[in-house]
Amino acid sequence: IFDRDEVKDFDKIIDDAERNGINVGWSNPCFEVWLSAYFGNIPYTDTSVKCCNEFSNIYKKNANIDYKKSNENLYKNLIKFGDEHKAIERSKNKRKNFERDGIKKPSDMFPCTTVDVLIEEIRNKIEEK
Repeated sequence: IFDRDEVKDFDKIIDDAERNGINVGWSNPCFEVWLSAYFGNIPYTDTSVKCCNEFSNIYKKNANIDYKKSNENLYKNLIKFGDEHKAIERSKNKRKNFERDGIKKPSDMFPCTTVDVLIEEIRNKIEEK
């Protein structure tokens, strides 16, 4: 899993990984795109800094907690105050909208994420047990 931030060859890294059978979870421009989906539609932001700031505001509004990436309870709070199932659906719909509009390169899918694919896979494996 990685985010675009200022990663050079973002699309090439994803293409190379997929050609080698490695599934890649990515977020463009930053991981907070995925986190935002827990609380509603993914907001449009044009930089990672703005994306992080926007999520910080969303998180504070919904959880009444200041956002810190290092918070060990972040996932618990996302589940408690947000909705993971809706986050997965929002992320899927965002990608489908880009693809419907003919946008297929991850670097052009802005803002967007595929972290939901990994989360859904983990959830399915847990449910199988």
